[in-house]
Amino acid sequence: MRKRRLRKDRLLILVAITLVFTIALLIAINTLIEIISSGEKDEKIAINYDVEPQDDLLDLPLSIIDSNHLYYEGDFLYYEDAEYTSLLGIDVSSHQEEVNWQAVKDAGISFVYIRCGYRGYQSGILNADSLFYDHYKGAKEVGLDVGVYFFSHAINTEEAIEEAYFTYEMIKDLDIDLEVVYDLEDISYDESRLDSVNPEVYTENAMAFAYKIKEFGYKPMIYTNLYWATEHYDLEQIMNYSLWYAQYNNEADFPYLYKLWQYTDSGEVAGIDVPTDLNIMLVEK
Repeated sequence: MRKRRLRKDRLLILVAITLVFTIALLIAINTLIEIISSGEKDEKIAINYDVEPQDDLLDLPLSIIDSNHLYYEGDFLYYEDAEYTSLLGIDVSSHQEEVNWQAVKDAGISFVYIRCGYRGYQSGILNADSLFYDHYKGAKEVGLDVGVYFFSHAINTEEAIEEAYFTYEMIKDLDIDLEVVYDLEDISYDESRLDSVNPEVYTENAMAFAYKIKEFGYKPMIYTNLYWATEHYDLEQIMNYSLWYAQYNNEADFPYLYKLWQYTDSGEVAGIDVPTDLNIMLVEK
């Protein structure tokens, strides 16, 4: 009886060890999956696509930036030539959380574009940015120039116009100094409503939003990057409005005229605890 009991105890121990090992293996696999998934989510916006600049230029206004006159001081990029100097700006949303706006201004920031809202990339629901009014009030109190942007996920012109109306309702009682921006970007880490949209719709939506914003009495602007400008948008149409160009590099490959260059998404700015987009704007002397 004792030997049989010993065998039984050993079998139970072996089963227990096997069970613990299996659970540990499953936890390790799940952790690895989560790490891989979080890495993909960090790649939400792929700015520097592998797209070659066009050799044959269109008959469109060309960029006024000469890379020989760009220079860095820390994270901050500046420009100076005989005709132009530069202003430094940021763009923020609820992702930046609370901001010490006086510290931001003291750091040398002159302007800010604030997200007023967004459309859910799967649900299609329109949402106000939870910190829009807080950011607006703080930036205006310290004397920064303010523009706004709406993160679009419209799949047709009706939705783009709806986004313009939504934006107008958010800002109609505010003093907006700069442009109202149509911002459409890839969702690289997940399926989105745009996955089945004909690329021609992108230009139609941008133009519909911009036209309606202009009707409301504001200056429209369209956010883009090299890939979107050359592969998705009809440049000759969208360049009827100011462009906000994004490329995270020391030089911009886009040869055409743009008003803003978003040159990094990982800038360190006093008064903000998380990495922040930095932008440069050229102004005539």
